[in-house]
Amino acid sequence: RASAEGEVESPRKKIPSVSSQMSHMGVPQSEQSSEGALPRLLAACGGKEEHLVTVKLTQRGISLKQIVSLYLDLWALGCCQDGTKTWEVVRNIIIPATASERCSFMESEFMRRRGGPHLPHKLVSHWWGADFRDTLVSMVMDACDMDAESVQKCIHATCPLLELEQRAGMFALGTVYWFCILAVNQHHSICGTDYNPCTCGSKHVLPGDPRCEMDKFDKVMARIPGGIVVAL
Repeated sequence: RASAEGEVESPRKKIPSVSSQMSHMGVPQSEQSSEGALPRLLAACGGKEEHLVTVKLTQRGISLKQIVSLYLDLWALGCCQDGTKTWEVVRNIIIPATASERCSFMESEFMRRRGGPHLPHKLVSHWWGADFRDTLVSMVMDACDMDAESVQKCIHATCPLLELEQRAGMFALGTVYWFCILAVNQHHSICGTDYNPCTCGSKHVLPGDPRCEMDKFDKVMARIPGGIVVAL
């Protein structure tokens, strides 16, 4: 729709910022980034650590532009090719890349230098045994309203992001998805096994523990306004 000044406004539902969510929960703006804000936020959540973990977990979305850029970087390095499975990306890329920080991929220094996490518009439902590329293609199809063949051509173009922007616009590239492999801290969840080797030494937090991030997907989904994208 057009604004009073004649500019076209995006029809996308506005997602509240992290600070506005904290303000809504009773944390004064002056205290949101100061030392000790975490205990105050926990107090604002009624002392419910489970709720605080859900709020923080929900804030770890990745924009379409970020994940396409990430895929292209991994492709160029030979780390992610046709046929690379999602579980391989977790085992061979995400866990090693975050081992020193012991955090989720979206909280890592690598991603903070690339815009950091965002509040998501949609949640991606996917299979860990699927090609990582297919999940990416599903996100692009959803955000850009394109068919799979067109998406494949864009990804193989000389300047994929520019091609996508020309076809679908900047608003599409700004669509933010909650993608569990990037949002969940794998060092508190699955690392350190023969299947997912890691030497970080982090203690796992199991389902049922209020600090666990693996058992809160339904609560995360309830906080995301745009629903689910199923990657096939």
